[in-house]
Amino acid sequence: MVDVNVPALGTSECSVPTNERKKEVRRRQRQTLSCLPCRRLKVKCDRGRPCGHCVWSDRAASCRYAPFPRNTENSSSPADGSSGEDQIKASKAINPPAIHPKPKHPLLPKRPELQNGDSDRHSPSVSDSTSSKTLDISSRKEECGGNQHNFYDLHVVWKSKFRGATHWSSVLREVRAVLHEFETNLPFFNGKYETRDCSIVKLLGAIRSPFCSTVPPLNYPLGLGYNSHSPSKDEILTYVPDRLRTASLIENYLETIERTHPLLHVPTFRDELSRFWANPAAVDDSWLAQLLVMLALGYEASKSDDQVSTPRDTEDEVLQKFFQGAETCLKSTPFLIAPNLTTLRTLCMMVLAKRTTASSCLELDSCGPLMSTIVRLAMSIGLHCDPRDDDNISPFEKEIRRRLWTTIVFMEIQMSISTGMPLLLRSSGFNTQPPANVNDVDLSPSIPLHMAIRPSMEYTDSTFQIILARSFGIAVDVVSHANSPAGVFEYDQVLRYGAEIKQLLYEASQVYDWTPSATKEDWKYLQKFTLEIFLRRLLLVLHSYYGQKPEAHTQYEISYWSTLECSLALLVLQRQMSEDLSTPKTRVWLAEFLKHDFYIATLIVCLQVARNDALGVDETGGMRHQGIEMPPRQTIIQTLQCCREIWARRICRSHCHFMIHMTIGRLIATLESQNQKKSSSLPEQTVCMQDSLEALRQCQCGNCRSRPRTVKDFYLNQTVMGS
Repeated sequence: MVDVNVPALGTSECSVPTNERKKEVRRRQRQTLSCLPCRRLKVKCDRGRPCGHCVWSDRAASCRYAPFPRNTENSSSPADGSSGEDQIKASKAINPPAIHPKPKHPLLPKRPELQNGDSDRHSPSVSDSTSSKTLDISSRKEECGGNQHNFYDLHVVWKSKFRGATHWSSVLREVRAVLHEFETNLPFFNGKYETRDCSIVKLLGAIRSPFCSTVPPLNYPLGLGYNSHSPSKDEILTYVPDRLRTASLIENYLETIERTHPLLHVPTFRDELSRFWANPAAVDDSWLAQLLVMLALGYEASKSDDQVSTPRDTEDEVLQKFFQGAETCLKSTPFLIAPNLTTLRTLCMMVLAKRTTASSCLELDSCGPLMSTIVRLAMSIGLHCDPRDDDNISPFEKEIRRRLWTTIVFMEIQMSISTGMPLLLRSSGFNTQPPANVNDVDLSPSIPLHMAIRPSMEYTDSTFQIILARSFGIAVDVVSHANSPAGVFEYDQVLRYGAEIKQLLYEASQVYDWTPSATKEDWKYLQKFTLEIFLRRLLLVLHSYYGQKPEAHTQYEISYWSTLECSLALLVLQRQMSEDLSTPKTRVWLAEFLKHDFYIATLIVCLQVARNDALGVDETGGMRHQGIEMPPRQTIIQTLQCCREIWARRICRSHCHFMIHMTIGRLIATLESQNQKKSSSLPEQTVCMQDSLEALRQCQCGNCRSRPRTVKDFYLNQTVMGS
């Protein structure tokens, strides 16, 4: 018997027309309403974004929806007897490849999927659903300019990062361990959702969803850069404003960033700027890149809360031109093969720019690898070796190299503390001496072999860097041990290092302790704030291991009280920089630059208060130990509330501001509820979230971004959609 379904020999099934072979069966194309994980598990889905079931089961990142099938000429479902190839074609017709936009650059490699190390906690639906992108995600990619490299899963990337003990997240983990109710009812810090409140679920789903960077791009300046064409040098020269405006922006830079992170010899730079105006077309590419980043930083540092000149969206366009031009010029130089002082300065300025304009903590973390690259480039040209015995280098260049190396080491230590990454430097790895105690006017290429060095107690343009350089030996050892798995210091060594840092702190306060008749330049305030915050942050890093132990107030009293004193002092400095009218307006830039130092100080204060509550320590009348006084508990709570108000003033600036404001509010509410012997309730959590949203809605900075996917648009629109 011959099977009628088997084609006869010598015939080809492809030669028979499809409509003659079998009549196609039309099928309804219905929208899949449930998300893909719920549909696969055959459970009820509330159709949220993310849905309640995925949130409850800790799979919010995998909650995806299939796109609506679109009718095309060939979109009808294949017959049951069709081949696998036909079914694949039909599947492609329903799920068109437009959901996955191709990068504009033809040579860009496909971005690998980031894997979470804690994979056993996630459903296999995470990997299964990666091929089924929703229209919502597609639209977000388009808002990011179609560049998939500016689009990432915030939660997955965040959990895949290593962070040492100096990062604020390590303190937050200890806070959660002490405040058990805080751990349960604050799900957006531990990655779990323990609530069914619809508004919170909607917002937390938005927080975990990807978002795109603003300016500069994520991988700036070593990545793919901007999607638009690479401008020519003639076009880049048009980005430079007129001479008057350029002079204003340069002065803003020199009076702010250059005072706290010295990179230039100002008289030499002014001569170079004059030559640039005489013949702009002849300028070197590396110097032009440096100029453009200086203009961007000067533009950013010129803004303050009470002085707004242009809308924020217009500012973004101006900054983007500066950053794009600088990146293009830098890439036209062999800065990785043959770095020089100019390219190193430019890269350092780019790190400062990325840190200042970072929209999230992840973007701030990206500054760490870039800064470590700069350290290696500086070592490649011998900046880590003191040039005192090198007769081929002039005295002027020797001093310039020492100054630049001092700032590079300072920035590397700052970045290691902020990001929690291990420090690549070792105290035995460099021997460059501190800069000489001279003013800028005393330095020139024509100086004799022996410079006239000022007395050590006389203040000069180098005093700030001299104090910094004296702390490097201790700072490198302290930070290296804090973020290293090798171990910690013995307690005796902690006490010895602590005494030396406090001595440096005292000497710095004496240098910047002006008499009433002394001239108080604004930039001296900035240097004073920077030194005190840096040294107190070092003390926190040094004492945190012992000072944050549960029984530290009895077993390690010095570390306990030093940790508490430095944390409260940092909060006082934050209030002084934000509220004291006698301090300069340029303090706003510095307070923003050092915001994570203030944040970790806030968390440490909350941790100590929570532990004292758990141990039954009576703080109503305050506490004192060896001249260090701890204010009463209610005074500390009021200080935390003032800090939260400070964060609210610039809550629209970045995702970090919004999340930190919400975190501090939740911490205060939890501490107060525990003090009153009340359990933390769900409405209380909702109130904290609504307070942050209202603060964002009523932001008084007057300089809010209004473009799509900015902070204000991101959170407020998510709340509207979820309501």
